[in-house]
Amino acid sequence: MVSAGTKYGLRFAVELAIRWGEGPIDAASAAKKRGIPESYLRKIASALRKTGLVAADRGQAGGYRLNLPPSSISVLDIYDALETPGSVPAGKPDPVDACWESFERELRERLGGTSLEDIARSFPEGPSDWNI
Repeated sequence: MVSAGTKYGLRFAVELAIRWGEGPIDAASAAKKRGIPESYLRKIASALRKTGLVAADRGQAGGYRLNLPPSSISVLDIYDALETPGSVPAGKPDPVDACWESFERELRERLGGTSLEDIARSFPEGPSDWNI
């Protein structure tokens, strides 16, 4: 239901959330830390940049950073940026379509109610105080 790319994207975004306020994070260290192939991470970062969730700073001290505080970015934001939307076939909806639509609504509600900060707080290396 959720692609590997979206799962990797969430791992990357959580890494940026954990290191919020530290400055740009280079792709190689983020990829290694979260077990994401670096070339794939760069594709994910590009998609997240297009939505404005992530910024990229160039140069030797460059890297990636969140554009918003981790408390302001939901898992749904990451999901919507990286997941290809499904569609119900045209025509008369049947009970299976209705079931999938219900699952999708529930999933979106749950993802929308969880922030990157919520997830990052559960990591031992996450900052203890997010009030910046």
